[in-house]
Amino acid sequence: MEPISIQSLYTLLSQGNSVAQLATAIQKHGIHGWDRFGRFGKFSATSDASSEALDGLAEFFNEELKYLEQLEANPPESAEGMAFLASQSPLEAAGDFQSLSIHRLGWMDGQIPVMPEADSFPPTPLRKRKATPESPSLHVLGALLNVLAGLRSNGHRIPSEDQLIEKMLAKFPTVKWVKRTTIQNNFSDSKAAVSQAS
Repeated sequence: MEPISIQSLYTLLSQGNSVAQLATAIQKHGIHGWDRFGRFGKFSATSDASSEALDGLAEFFNEELKYLEQLEANPPESAEGMAFLASQSPLEAAGDFQSLSIHRLGWMDGQIPVMPEADSFPPTPLRKRKATPESPSLHVLGALLNVLAGLRSNGHRIPSEDQLIEKMLAKFPTVKWVKRTTIQNNFSDSKAAVSQAS
């Protein structure tokens, strides 16, 4: 007797089917394969195995989005760079982990459902980048460096910490994070950063 084989979700992704197409097919037709307990079967759309397949696709989709964001932020400058990035794709990475649900679940040959039309799904959306929160410590460090640079360029000695804080407040009276309490809370870290850079 020949061993049981399926067209796995991984294989179908490799052939160009999208996560959206495969998820829709699972929700409409159920799925075949080995569940997380190693049992082979044809599982209904509402079974634990179908849920596991959908979770696996969702995880793959999230990794794909991260990969696309990385690619968008750091486009390769050469063919070698492109080849390296392609080798880091979620599809390539998932190929090494045969225990993943996208390898264990799919459909038996001859029973693969007709995939929904790809055109009916919008392209994979890229996540919106979150704005980097403003860092009070960076504002304090910037103000300190600015004041120190001014003192050094004029040949002045570096005053005491209290005098430095007063100079920072005087030089940047309208900067949001350059306030007395914020400076005092972040001054020692800023001073340490300046010492390490010197």
